[in-house]
Amino acid sequence: MAKKKKINFKRLFLVVVCAYAAVRLVCGFSDILALNEQKAQLDAKMEEALNQQEILESQVEKMSTPEEMERLAREQLGYVLPGEVSLEKIEDNNSNNE
Repeated sequence: MAKKKKINFKRLFLVVVCAYAAVRLVCGFSDILALNEQKAQLDAKMEEALNQQEILESQVEKMSTPEEMERLAREQLGYVLPGEVSLEKIEDNNSNNE
């Protein structure tokens, strides 16, 4: 008569637990890799934002000087000091039609 093999439930349970742990470990590593990539992208964006902030701060500092304020007022607003005369160039649009 053939002898039946007994199933060793302890060993089967241990194999199942080890297989589950291995799958979870692999999934965990893939999550870690994805998070590291995301962190690198965010670090690059942060560096770019900090560089842009430095540029803007230097522009604000430059524009805060009285000389720069006067230059901008003259160019953009047509500001003139007392005693000065403002001259504007008027273009003739009719010369283009001929």
